[in-house]
Amino acid sequence: MTSDNGMLRRDIDKQMAECYELRKENEYQGSRNNDASAQIRDNEMRLRDRDDQLYAMQKELESSKFTNQQSRGNNLDLLAEKDALEKHAAVLNAQNEDLNRELDQFLQTDEMVRSQLDRRGRVQGLRSKNDTELHRSYHRVEDARSRSPQRRF
Repeated sequence: MTSDNGMLRRDIDKQMAECYELRKENEYQGSRNNDASAQIRDNEMRLRDRDDQLYAMQKELESSKFTNQQSRGNNLDLLAEKDALEKHAAVLNAQNEDLNRELDQFLQTDEMVRSQLDRRGRVQGLRSKNDTELHRSYHRVEDARSRSPQRRF
C-alpha cells in the first residue's frame, strides 16, 4: 500500500500541478480577455465617434449639395436676366440712335425755317446789301465826277 499510496500521492501532485498550470492559464486568459474587452470597448467608442463624424460630414455634404444646386439655379436665372437686360439695352440703344437722328433732322429743319422766317435778319441783310450798293454807286459817281471836268458855280 505504501507503493499504492506513493503512486496516488504522485498522481495527486501531478494533478495539482496541472490544476495550478490550468489556473495560471485561466488567469492569463482572463487577463487577456479583460484586455481584449477593453480594446473592444475603446474600438467601439472610436467607431461611434467616427460614425458621428461621418454622419455630420454627410449632413454637411448634403447641405452643400443643396446650396450648390440653389446657387446654380440662381446663377442660371441671373444669366437669363442679364441676357434679357442686354437685349433690352440693345433695343433702347437702337431707339436712342433713331431718336437722335430724328432730332438732328428736326434741328436742321428748324434752323432752315428759322432762317427763312427771320425777318429782322433778312431786313438787315437787305439794308446791308442796299448800303453796300449805295456806297459803290456813290463811289462810282464820285469817281466819274473826279475824272470829268468840274463845273464851277
